[in-house]
Amino acid sequence: MVWVFWEYVTLEFSEWRDGLPKRDRAILDEKMRMIERNGQSATCLKGPLGSFRHLYKIKARGPTFEMRPLLCKGPVDMDAEFTMLKPMIEKDFEDVPATAKGEAERRRLELKADKNKRVRYKVPQP
Repeated sequence: MVWVFWEYVTLEFSEWRDGLPKRDRAILDEKMRMIERNGQSATCLKGPLGSFRHLYKIKARGPTFEMRPLLCKGPVDMDAEFTMLKPMIEKDFEDVPATAKGEAERRRLELKADKNKRVRYKVPQP
């Protein structure tokens, strides 16, 4: 089974990803392809994240910084899709921006109420 990615309607994740240095983009894309193949059991997918029990993060170490984009399962099909909610990095073991998890959770709740607030995201292939 191949898992499907969606993205919150602002396309903030796509803009962030497209602005990454080439090597960082390639590393992140490979992690996302791993999640497409393995779903929740992918080793680069961490979560749920403490009190944000519906959020997950992708752990991707690039040469520039630690990429930690936030996502959730579903919220329409919990067994076959993930939705990218908010880009985030980790610096000195701190989330940047510090408000990312709260904003991602707010977006997840919006998506539960209105699934039209997301668009399909196609992971670039090598």
